[in-house]
Amino acid sequence: MNKIIKINQHKWNPNPMTKLIILLVLSFTIKTVKGDWATLGIVSIFSLLYILLGRVKDGMKNMILYLLLFGILKYGEMENISLIVAMFVTVAIIIKIFYLPFMAGAFLIKTTDVGSIISSMDTLHITKKLSIPIATMFRFGPSFKEEYKNIRFAMKMRGISLKNPLLAMEYIYVPLLSISSVIAEDIAKYAETKALSDPCKKIRLKEVSFGMVDLLFLGSIVTILVVDVV
Repeated sequence: MNKIIKINQHKWNPNPMTKLIILLVLSFTIKTVKGDWATLGIVSIFSLLYILLGRVKDGMKNMILYLLLFGILKYGEMENISLIVAMFVTVAIIIKIFYLPFMAGAFLIKTTDVGSIISSMDTLHITKKLSIPIATMFRFGPSFKEEYKNIRFAMKMRGISLKNPLLAMEYIYVPLLSISSVIAEDIAKYAETKALSDPCKKIRLKEVSFGMVDLLFLGSIVTILVVDVV
């Protein structure tokens, strides 16, 4: 009998359930975070984790984007700004309000694969009625994005422009709506092939566990939020 080789999780990659908990926590911080230092600290933690996971570009992009956003808001506090600048400041304020939950969601999607999610939910004995839809959702997103890239590439090869919004609906949105049913059917076939709904005990090639990085990640975020509120 061949020995099953299991893949261990990256030591700096938190458990998917920890990421999900932090996403839910940050979803309630849209209006509760008071100080800019708190938001900057949370953004720095996510950027540091990106870098430790080898995604230096994502980490730098995350930090630079927030610093630009912070600079626009500080510039908007000056007197006698023009109408155009005021419009940019308004957009920056809206982005800042939703920045933390969207950042946490992007981190969850970029650093988590379906196998890790299912493995972590099995460890917590989460019901299949919840784990299977979540796994399906994570499969659908990348497939949908890949089809969008293929459509744009085909349009570029044929010299089709998107200057006309009606043409954009015809050449992009209509094919995407049509292909969505095909993607959903393929994912359903994948789930049946992998026997995700089978109640029998399964052997997971992806080993996921709770470790020190989860305590540090969750503890630092909660500490910053508590200190900010106090």
